[in-house]
Amino acid sequence: MRSSLSSPPLEALAAAIDLLEAESVSFVAGAELQDIQRLHDRLSAQRARRLAVFDRERGFAADGSGSTVAWLRGHCRLSNGAARTQVSVARQIGELPETRAAFECGDITYAHAAGICRTADQLGPALVAGAEHILVPAARQLNAGKFGYVTSYLRHTVDPDGALDDAIEERRRSYVHLSETWKGSWQLDGRLDPEMGATLQTALNALMPRPAPDDMRFPSQRRAEAPVELARQQLEGGAVPQVAGVKPHLSMITTVETLKREPGAPPADLEWGPPVHMETARRIACDCSLTPVTVGSGGELLDYGRTRRTVPPALRRALVLRDRGCAWPGCDRPPAWTSGHHIRHWAAGHPTSKGNTALLCGHHHGAVAEGVAAAAA
Repeated sequence: MRSSLSSPPLEALAAAIDLLEAESVSFVAGAELQDIQRLHDRLSAQRARRLAVFDRERGFAADGSGSTVAWLRGHCRLSNGAARTQVSVARQIGELPETRAAFECGDITYAHAAGICRTADQLGPALVAGAEHILVPAARQLNAGKFGYVTSYLRHTVDPDGALDDAIEERRRSYVHLSETWKGSWQLDGRLDPEMGATLQTALNALMPRPAPDDMRFPSQRRAEAPVELARQQLEGGAVPQVAGVKPHLSMITTVETLKREPGAPPADLEWGPPVHMETARRIACDCSLTPVTVGSGGELLDYGRTRRTVPPALRRALVLRDRGCAWPGCDRPPAWTSGHHIRHWAAGHPTSKGNTALLCGHHHGAVAEGVAAAAA
């Protein structure tokens, strides 16, 4: 049951919402959603108008709160950032008549109003009020993300020193976390300043061409391969610094029995990773630098053979001339994004020859190896 509201207008508003809740919804036109958005923004403007009075009259002190932000966190269950934004809008909107008028009639959204008020916090309301004839029409035309560029241009033009301080702070707050989960997968999250983010986005876009006709993955799933492909190309090209005098590379320890798919064979071990399935091990071993090691029954090293490529450079050059990239039908990944695939695995005694190898990109190599095995299971 809804508790009694504090004023007749709010009671009427609640009754109107009750009518919306009771309405049967089987088809919704876009105009109806636009109407609801406009009403939502108009209501946000009235909240800001009342919050300005509450803040000015120190209404938060009635129950011992230390500030309006603290009161909003505790009584309206807002995050600290959301509460600060609401207070910024409430304090600045009264000094920005064109913004307030557009906000109150629903012509601009809460996000647009918040962007203008945040700029007023930075530059002063008088200066921003003088630029409303530019800002408000832009807010009416642009979505909130694009409108952020407009306020950023104003900040850089009027207060370049402050904008530089912001850029330095954004760089200082940048970070990347890469952590292994208990299941052995990896969690990647972070924050990048505008320059670093744009640089990474440019590189990832270059590594995400249109999907092959059979690739039904979501863009986010395809994007997961892009930074890995970027790292693989850097490792393969030798562009990264050596570590302890050795070129960095993905290292895996496995047994011949695993590569032959013998029953009871152990999984392979990845450096910086958990054990991996024998099919994954076979795919990695398709095109790798192989160092044979012989160990005794107690694990002691008995022999350490010469490292060699499972797909020699001369054969790879021949495959590049023949396949011109990923050999999967319809895939246009270039040769640099591929590795050699043994059609019949060398570990089972089959030859590493032009007739038994093909170039495959990472996605299709996985589809042939782990994907085929999963389909057969």
